[in-house]
Amino acid sequence: MDMIISSTNNVNNLESDLMPFLQKEGKPNFLIDREFPWIADALKKLNTMVDHNLSGPEKLLGEFKKYEYILNVDKNELIKDLFKGGEDGGKKSLEEIRDQAQHYH
Repeated sequence: MDMIISSTNNVNNLESDLMPFLQKEGKPNFLIDREFPWIADALKKLNTMVDHNLSGPEKLLGEFKKYEYILNVDKNELIKDLFKGGEDGGKKSLEEIRDQAQHYH
């Protein structure tokens, strides 16, 4: 929006160009700022559109973060723990292995 405001304000009236002998200072034909109704409305609509378009990806990111810990599990360590981490150095019970498999499923 700042670019639109700036470029619109750079369009000067032609008096200073057509009659340089008058030594008139160039001034914008149509001076606007951020409070101009069209600009304020456009900013509001842009912010609404951006917020609306961010809600879906943020929701999806939340779903992925819910299961992010699975990506950080060291699979070799988990397998070693399940099959060699029992009380006697052997594999854990079938129920514990089944529970872990169901958990990660």
